[in-house]
Amino acid sequence: MIPLAELKQDLDLNKSLGSIIETMKTGSAIQLREFQTKARASDKLFSMLQDCFRTIAEKGSVKNPLFNGDKNLPSCIIAITSDDGFVGELNTFIINTALDQKVRADDEIVVLGERGANFFEDRNETFTAFPGISEDIKPPEIAGLKRHMIKGFLEKRFGTAVVVYPESSNVGSWKVSTAELLPFRESVISDGTRPIIDEELIIEPSVESVAEGLVHLWLNVALYNIFWASKFSEFGARLMHLEGSEQELVRMKQQLSLQYFKHIHAAADTTIREILSARLGLKS
Repeated sequence: MIPLAELKQDLDLNKSLGSIIETMKTGSAIQLREFQTKARASDKLFSMLQDCFRTIAEKGSVKNPLFNGDKNLPSCIIAITSDDGFVGELNTFIINTALDQKVRADDEIVVLGERGANFFEDRNETFTAFPGISEDIKPPEIAGLKRHMIKGFLEKRFGTAVVVYPESSNVGSWKVSTAELLPFRESVISDGTRPIIDEELIIEPSVESVAEGLVHLWLNVALYNIFWASKFSEFGARLMHLEGSEQELVRMKQQLSLQYFKHIHAAADTTIREILSARLGLKS
């Protein structure tokens, strides 16, 4: 049986941990609520991009390397991990999915986040590291990753670029999603309808250059939404982990309290028996 003093210490520790987790859970909920005020890119912007791409497609086929991948080349697999605490399970799923996407030894792995980089480093995997995503999702973060993707694609170091990231529809659940961003496929953004084109419409300086500019803009929007989904999932996963930890502490407190009061009752019962035995002895 656990000594009474040790049970009392465990109960005090349980109470202290419960207070800490409650404070962390409140802070995480506030962070999540503040982050939700940062909206995703609007559907209206995607609709406008659809109109532009459909118009260009009607003017003729676009000959641009960003539209044409090479399946014989390696792939670029981008894993978005988190440096925040209490999201180890989320990072594990992201990393495992990224490794599942790697089918060739020369496939390139790109990791966002120090914790993900540490994992691949421990496995002696060759990878390119980028800093984790900030809560503000700053434009340089998007620009740096986009520049790396486009440069490697145009230099034919890889023929496809796939992003692996967490995504959730609500706070309580998340899943691992993959998105192929390069080569750009019009079907990703087009709904298949044919626009009404003015025969006098002129695209300057050329269809190819305008199409390339639109792809750059689309990548900015797509990466922003992916980063937003990743951060939202991180906040939700951390909040759910803390909620689970709080429930586990409550369960442990119930068990400790039961043992503590059993110990107290047993000690009281023993004392009463000893007093009664002593009084009986004196009478006899």
